Amino acid sequence: MAELEHELDRAPVSTPGPGVTLEEHRAARAALERSNARFDELVRRIPSGVYVFRFRADRSMAFEYVSPRFCAILGVDEAAVMADASVAFGAVHPDDAEQLGRENLDAGLHGVPFQWEGRFVVHGDTRWVRIASEPTLEPNGDSVWNGVVSDVTARQRAELALREKEERLERVIDGTGVGLWDWNVQTGETVYNERWAEILGYTLAELAPLSIATWKSLCHPDDLPRSDACLARHFAGETASYDCECRMRHKSGAWVWVHDRGKVSSRDAAGRPLRMAGTHADITARKRAEERLRDKTAELEELTRTLERKVEAEVALRYRGEQLLIEQSKLAAMGEMVGAIAHQWRQPLNALALVVQNLEDAHRFGELDDPYLASAVARAMAQIQHMSRTIDDFRAFFRPDREPTVFGAMQAVAEVLKLLSAQLLANDIRFRIVCHAHGRSFESVEGVPACDSTLVRGPKNEFEHVLLNLVDNAREAIVTRRRERGDERPGHIRFDFRHAADRISIRVHDDGCGFDAANLDRVFEPFFTTKGAKGTGLGLYMSKVIIEEHMRGTIAAERDGEGATVAIELPAARPEAP
Repeated sequence: MAELEHELDRAPVSTPGPGVTLEEHRAARAALERSNARFDELVRRIPSGVYVFRFRADRSMAFEYVSPRFCAILGVDEAAVMADASVAFGAVHPDDAEQLGRENLDAGLHGVPFQWEGRFVVHGDTRWVRIASEPTLEPNGDSVWNGVVSDVTARQRAELALREKEERLERVIDGTGVGLWDWNVQTGETVYNERWAEILGYTLAELAPLSIATWKSLCHPDDLPRSDACLARHFAGETASYDCECRMRHKSGAWVWVHDRGKVSSRDAAGRPLRMAGTHADITARKRAEERLRDKTAELEELTRTLERKVEAEVALRYRGEQLLIEQSKLAAMGEMVGAIAHQWRQPLNALALVVQNLEDAHRFGELDDPYLASAVARAMAQIQHMSRTIDDFRAFFRPDREPTVFGAMQAVAEVLKLLSAQLLANDIRFRIVCHAHGRSFESVEGVPACDSTLVRGPKNEFEHVLLNLVDNAREAIVTRRRERGDERPGHIRFDFRHAADRISIRVHDDGCGFDAANLDRVFEPFFTTKGAKGTGLGLYMSKVIIEEHMRGTIAAERDGEGATVAIELPAARPEAP
């Protein structure tokens, strides 16, 4: 090309030649310069580099022209390449150099077109380059190669990414075992992969010719309407994709379940679907597992209903049994209560006897006048009313009222102690009720007030029955202590009430003989007693049932120094609206 550019410069300007005027010579020179300018502009604009390469008969070689783009693509200097052709080949990637040299030499020796793609290291960056050239053979044995060099790095990287993507897709397909389909919606032509046919026991060759009709012919007739409805919704744009589970006929004649999913990939200007592709997965095992699960679930539901009925019957039976035990326990305590009534009535009966004796004496000595008679009647009626109130108190205790109400636990203690006061007094046993919420204590039931800090909810008379058991056990423990140890000190029973957060704590402590450490874990067992023939073993067991099941609380026995402690915790309650 350099020779072409300077050809006219070498011609004598003053001697244009025979028959050629100076003006014609200058016009030709200007035309050539314009042609060269157009060539240079064309070479500058094309994205590839251009070169002219001479392969001499003696196997030496040289570049006769390289474009600026050629130098930029290979990262070489134009002057250096023109001076030494090997400079251009020095940037070849070491792994590709041998192949390029071999193929370049082979093309030069045989004078055949040369095409090669490989890597060059340009300024430390590996670039993919494509070289293509055509030879022109000269009489002297040389060959002149006019060629182009193109940077195809972007294409190579895109192809590599595509290959990696295709390989990943193949691995996914192989790993998931799904079939693939590609459907031309307008023509019905459909392409399936081998796995699609394999799921149904076929090869693609056995199902040929293939189309959407292949699918329809194998689909269960009952499932086609559902599939068509799913397709219609997707075609109308109502769903993002097509998703349908249906049965298909296997080559063996059996029905297999498939999960068919796909999506429209292109539409025409009117929005009609043109092409759609998707997957086809065998879900027969899952469907059979779901069917077995439904069967097992139905069996379990029936078993659960049967168990629920049995549990309800057992709970009802147990509840009736517990109520019978509670009543039995009350009856067992009735003997103690009869003793309590006897103690309660002894004093008023003595008083009535004295009134009657005084009436007799007054009559004998002539003192029985109206005022004396009225006074005697008043004293007698006071004692009778006291006895009547005692009967009312005991009747209330034994009333079979199991409806839960809100009541004061401290007042309930006072009412039970009132019933047993005569027995406690007869056994020289004193008591103290302590309300820690208000810092007050009481040693007489008459002064115990209503206290909102001890409100609980439950069947009140059953709770009082618990208290009766605890007080009576404490009385017997104190009497036993005196008998076994010869200790005549007064006995003490203490009731401590505390209110913390949403819980009421009641601790009942006595200074009797206490619990035996070996039996501490068994005191709440049914029919367990340490009283021999005198005990039923029901009192503390029924106390546990009432506190834990009827009142949602807890009860525990403790060894606490001298004597025994029973700790009760109950949910705190709020006053009921009037």
